[in-house]
Amino acid sequence: MVAAISLGLMRQFGTSAVHFVPSDAADAGEENRDTSEDNDVSADDLAPAILWREEQKAVPTAAEKADTEKSYEDEIREKLKLLSKDCPDLIGWICVEDSDIDYPVVQGKDNQYYLHHATDGSENVVGTIFLDKVCSADFSDPQSILYGHNMEYGMFGDIRKFREPAEFERHRKGQLITLTDSYDIEFFALSIVSAFDMVYDVPAENPQWVDIIRENSICLADTELTDEDRYIALSTCSFDYENARFLFVGKIITSQ
Repeated sequence: MVAAISLGLMRQFGTSAVHFVPSDAADAGEENRDTSEDNDVSADDLAPAILWREEQKAVPTAAEKADTEKSYEDEIREKLKLLSKDCPDLIGWICVEDSDIDYPVVQGKDNQYYLHHATDGSENVVGTIFLDKVCSADFSDPQSILYGHNMEYGMFGDIRKFREPAEFERHRKGQLITLTDSYDIEFFALSIVSAFDMVYDVPAENPQWVDIIRENSICLADTELTDEDRYIALSTCSFDYENARFLFVGKIITSQ
C-alpha cells in the first residue's frame, strides 16, 4: 500500500539495546489508520506496476560483492550517467544491503513533484526517491533526508520490516553513490516520529537532532557517533498513529 510521505542525529552516545514496539501496537496502528488520504493507493493497484529498474533484485551483501565492489559502483555510475540525460534533477543512488532499496535519487524544486513522477518526468504512482528540497545536493549537510513511498513491494516499503530486531540488524549497511563520490552508510536507528516533528527542520544542530532520533527510536544500535558526523535518514509512512513516519537513520562514511 502506498501512502503519501511527509516533509523534514548528533551527540556521541552509546546503547547496547535493540528495543522495539510490540507487534500489537503496529497492528493497532494499521487498523486505525485513515484510508481516506488523497495520496493513498491500494497495494492491489500497485502490484502490477512495473518499476523503471531493469531488474527487481536485492542489493548484494558485502560478502557477495567483496571482489566486485568497484565494478558494482562503476555499474551504478553508468546508470546514473544514462539517467542524467533525461533527468537533470538526478543527484545519486541509494541502496540498503540485502533489500529492495536500490534506487536513483533526485532532488526537485519542491517535495511534491517526485511523489508521483519517474526520473524522466512521466507520471508514475510509484514516484522516485528524492532528497528534501532544503538539503544540499552533494549530501554535505549535517543531515540529509530522503523520501520514498511505503509500498508493499519496492521503494521504501522494506523499512517497515526493520522494526523486527533481527531484520534491523541484518540491514544496517548501505551505500550512497554519486557521479563523483561513494559513501558507506552505517544505519543505527529506526524511529517513528510525527510528520510535523521538528526533526524534519534541517539542517539542524546534530546534538538536538540526534536526541529526537534516540528518544523516538524503536530499534537503536550501539554505534559511535560524534557531533561532526554526517547523517542520512530514509523517511516513509508508518501507520502506528495518524501522520506517523518511519525514519531509518545512518551515518555517512567516506569509502576507502
